[in-house]
Amino acid sequence: MSRLRRPLTIVAALVVTLDLWAALPPATAATAPPAATAAEQGSGCFVPQLHGLRMGQAKIELEWANCGLGRVTYKATGRRLRGVVIAQSKAPGTYAVAQSPVGITLGSRVTGHRGS
Repeated sequence: MSRLRRPLTIVAALVVTLDLWAALPPATAATAPPAATAAEQGSGCFVPQLHGLRMGQAKIELEWANCGLGRVTYKATGRRLRGVVIAQSKAPGTYAVAQSPVGITLGSRVTGHRGS
């Protein structure tokens, strides 16, 4: 007897779930995917926060933000900051013309230091 009830219970639960799914309202503006990014709209460059990123990651962020990569300079830093963005030419969160170059400063090996 219990063997028959279990499959019927599962089927009944599936029917109830499908009924609830069908009763959901269609997607509205509140549930729609987010609007296109600035790069897709071509509206300009929203300067991202680049501090702490490596060069490759910074390039990707700039591309997504519809910004260009400007001059890359290097400054002597400790081992921990080698290859990491330690400064940028435009403040994060500001708007600029599309494809505006954003210069970055990367940490590099301390000058005069021998060793790896």
